[in-house]
Amino acid sequence: SMSSVSQDLQVQLEETTKRVRTLEQRLEAAEWNAVRDDLTGLKNRRGAEDALLDAITEYEESGESFSVILCDIDHFKKFNDTYGHLIGDAVLRVTAVALTDGIKGQDTACRWGGEEFLLVLPNTSCTNARHVADGLRRRISIRKLKLAETDSPLPPITMSFGVAEIRKDDTTESLVERADKALYMAKDTGRNRVCAESDVELEASRAAS
Repeated sequence: SMSSVSQDLQVQLEETTKRVRTLEQRLEAAEWNAVRDDLTGLKNRRGAEDALLDAITEYEESGESFSVILCDIDHFKKFNDTYGHLIGDAVLRVTAVALTDGIKGQDTACRWGGEEFLLVLPNTSCTNARHVADGLRRRISIRKLKLAETDSPLPPITMSFGVAEIRKDDTTESLVERADKALYMAKDTGRNRVCAESDVELEASRAAS
């Protein structure tokens, strides 16, 4: 009788363990889906904000600097209007792959929103992040895309980039704001180029003098 009870308890324990594991797996999947962009497979805006917070925490604890790159596809609305949203979605996926392939394993690529992407680069100065951004810019601009149905070429896809490095007392908002200003400078001065926060500050200093 005692042996039978023991076996019953063992079976119940195994079943309970399996249920717990299943619940844990479902929870992990739900958590991952909550921070994943369905179209590109990159982290979404929420995932990007989590990555920024983690990077700032690491910076505050270790003092290791990091940089962010904010970038978006040039004239994407016009491209969408001309070729349709299905082709536009394909371009976003191709861009996501190009960005992911062009960064290191510890770096994080995220879809910030629409045709805009955010990259978080740990242990990277603004100068080095600028080199990374320019490499990504060239990688994307030389890609040759074609329409599958007609085999006709699509116009080149180009991107503009803004770069900023963490500073003492930065928040996620202030850091991204500087990268955003650099991005707008890149777009205002011709697109398909990289600008850093130092370029914005230099231009502001010239305007003030």
